[in-house]
Amino acid sequence: MKKLFLLFLTGIIWTTFFTWPFILKLPIFYTDFGDYPVNGYLINYNFESFKNGRIFDQEKYFNGSQFYPEPFTLAYSDYRIMPSIIYSFYYLITKSLIFSVNLVTFTTFVLSFA
Repeated sequence: MKKLFLLFLTGIIWTTFFTWPFILKLPIFYTDFGDYPVNGYLINYNFESFKNGRIFDQEKYFNGSQFYPEPFTLAYSDYRIMPSIIYSFYYLITKSLIFSVNLVTFTTFVLSFA
């Protein structure tokens, strides 16, 4: 247990070091560069799908609004289910899409350290 805690703490320290100054801007940083908006959209879409049960109906779930009016557009990208589960916990606490997406990004770096 102590080794796991030290590994987790080391992951936080290295993630903070390599992503500096991202840690300082967690509540406000959001960019339209790269895949950041797509990731934010997809994990928030999944959160809403978890919340209203749409995830259990394939017809409704895969009919996202990314490339409207094309049908089943969610099949064009990754589903990002695991980051969406992590995001759900953060979003329920913070009620902020930007802060929650940034926390998920930071958390995935820390978890990939192990």
